[in-house]
Amino acid sequence: MSFSAVYAALQFCLFTISHVFDLNLSSGAQVGILVAAAYFAMTLFVATKGRAPTLTENWLLALATNTAALLISLVFLAVTLLVMDDTEAFVQYMAGIPLALLSGVLGAIFGMQVGLCLLVFGWLARRHLKRIQAAEKHP
Repeated sequence: MSFSAVYAALQFCLFTISHVFDLNLSSGAQVGILVAAAYFAMTLFVATKGRAPTLTENWLLALATNTAALLISLVFLAVTLLVMDDTEAFVQYMAGIPLALLSGVLGAIFGMQVGLCLLVFGWLARRHLKRIQAAEKHP
């Protein structure tokens, strides 16, 4: 739940900034939001459990955070389409993309995002735990 709240809040900020200032932000901003929200969730996990996630938990957390991110992003896409002037043009453009190509690209992006979250909930979680343990030993 903490991931979803942080991800949605950051998405809302990005959405608002891009529309208020009429900016076209790159997908790098989206990846940054995903990693920031996953890092926040990881620090909460390590703080509450006192350990890094196991391999199984790492995979579950990575898949769950990406699924939540996908659902939240779909909501923001729907809102964007509601406020956009050229919604029909966007829909026609998307309809022209072959479904196999679109599915392949989206699947590859989802896989890369899962990989990033595996790093956050695995390697970065262990590093974070070591820093916490070192700080507790030497206050």
